[in-house]
Amino acid sequence: MAYGVNIDLRKTNKRNLIIDLFRRNEYLSKIQAKKLSGYSMDTVLSIFDGLARDELIVPSEGAQKPKGRKAVFFRLNGEKLYYLGVTFNQARILSTLVDFSNRVRDTATTELALGIGREQFLEIFRRHLGEFSARLAGVAGRIRNIGCSIPGDIDAATGVLRSYVFMPFLEGVNFCDILHEFFPEREIEVEHNIRSMTSYVLYSSDLVRRYRKILFVSARSGAASGLIHHGEIVTDRGEMGHVRVSDEDRRCACGRRGCLDLYFSHQSISEAISSLGAGSGAAAGHHDLQEIISLYGNDAPGVRAMMDERLRYFSSALLDMVNILEPDLVILSGELLEAYGDPVARIRAALAVEYADSGSVTNLKNAEIIFMKTGIEIAATGVCYHLINKHWGYVENGDLA
Repeated sequence: MAYGVNIDLRKTNKRNLIIDLFRRNEYLSKIQAKKLSGYSMDTVLSIFDGLARDELIVPSEGAQKPKGRKAVFFRLNGEKLYYLGVTFNQARILSTLVDFSNRVRDTATTELALGIGREQFLEIFRRHLGEFSARLAGVAGRIRNIGCSIPGDIDAATGVLRSYVFMPFLEGVNFCDILHEFFPEREIEVEHNIRSMTSYVLYSSDLVRRYRKILFVSARSGAASGLIHHGEIVTDRGEMGHVRVSDEDRRCACGRRGCLDLYFSHQSISEAISSLGAGSGAAAGHHDLQEIISLYGNDAPGVRAMMDERLRYFSSALLDMVNILEPDLVILSGELLEAYGDPVARIRAALAVEYADSGSVTNLKNAEIIFMKTGIEIAATGVCYHLINKHWGYVENGDLA
């Protein structure tokens, strides 16, 4: 028998399951909620009454049956609460407003020039936040939380960036303090951007219901990964960029030699393109991701051969990770991979030539691999999804304790 706090936790968890069912369905009647949840009608009525009283659900239109009594439908009141996500990388700053029902309501993007310094970045970052916060003035009072999704080694407790290989001048910047300048009365949470991207995968699709173990790989500034197992994120900042892929005596910023980042990262590929004399940024060594995609697609002299060679390094690192983690599904994402057109086919072809995935170890052959064409917006959206789930998420079997 449950007492006191346990009873309250059970009630909250049951409420959160109904909220989760609303997120999976555009609208619900009480009868539908009863069937989907398995709860008694008394429990469903009590939950619906509470959600309506708190203005978390509102009446909605819905598809009626051709015969019988008309059903009364409800939907989540997304306008009741909002969550704001902020992220950045070498190329841009992006902020997203997500409502209580997981819908993206507004997005702002500010492009960054490659090669800028600390003061320039901070000025642009503050301007971006100022302009977006002004745009959100009408809903500012309903923003519950702000999530900041940061690349690099971030201290989540303080919001201080310890290091970011591709923007080293940001060492020591406190992003919580900067966000509080524009949102002084809001709780701010900071997390690694791969955690946010993996959260996006976890909460934005039904893949977690179809696959036991999912490996998510992002290749933007560099290569990193997250792992989902039985619907839970178990690894949220895998440093794929520091898997050793070469015996060359080249030292990585991490202190080791032969890391993937030295060959397959925005910075390393940009520098290699410049050494070939290709592209508009050849002299400065600065090429944005869209230019890299264009140079590869247009078969600029030497670029395709160089990038194909570097994809083999990436493929080797991916094979190592798949053999260690044994995922059922691998989701690839990011502009560095997008450049190859069909990166899944290119990776499988590269591995077929140099790394036989046969015999007693065939983990890559057994895994499904897909490419998800997205930008860094999934980090800003994903951190919002993570915060929403933190406050409103249903815990499996949590109402049985």
